[in-house]
Amino acid sequence: MSYIGSNRNRSIAAGELSEKLDIPKATVSRNLRMLGKKATPTKDGIHLLDMEHTKEDYRVRVAVLTEKGEEFLAELGDALS
Repeated sequence: MSYIGSNRNRSIAAGELSEKLDIPKATVSRNLRMLGKKATPTKDGIHLLDMEHTKEDYRVRVAVLTEKGEEFLAELGDALS
């Protein structure tokens, strides 16, 4: 999540995040779902991210921090400093 927050656009595609962190895309996708609205069909996520389609390619979805996600990162930064 901090990587998304440090990205200048405040958004990143799962594939790009997978490459940057050198972890499988399936793992990234699963974790993004948990940080989003729905972790599974029967379990809510924690609403720190939204997944949005890009204007350039509708097939690509990017993770974007929600207001709650921005607040969480700010609190985390304060706690770590």
